[in-house]
Amino acid sequence: MTSLVELRVPEGPNLYFPRAAIKLTLDIGTIADASDETVLRFARRIGLRTTRPGAPGSGFRQRFAMRAVERLVRAIASESGTSRLAVRVRPTSDANQLVVAFPGATAVAPRRWATLWHTRWMLCRRPTSRAR
Repeated sequence: MTSLVELRVPEGPNLYFPRAAIKLTLDIGTIADASDETVLRFARRIGLRTTRPGAPGSGFRQRFAMRAVERLVRAIASESGTSRLAVRVRPTSDANQLVVAFPGATAVAPRRWATLWHTRWMLCRRPTSRAR
């Protein structure tokens, strides 16, 4: 199962920006239902050092997921050479899905972003091996 549910490219003014944007609908069920230890490890991996993710399935966990997704989108933007990026992360009516929107200028960008997003997301979800 993939975390990317939908990818849209609204042309022109839209709900999120006054210009063309990229809109991703993401499944955050993995984060929402994961154990506290797993989520804290994930948070450390993406640079959220002092965070409290809340209980699995709670509103606090959803807000944690929103912060984490925003952080990942900004990291991907940085990796692709963008120093500043306006990012909007919003919940949906489904507690296990989020909408992420950011400005996108070219027709190539959505495909590139989807690939970068999926790669980065999978790297963050990969379990770490701990030496004992």
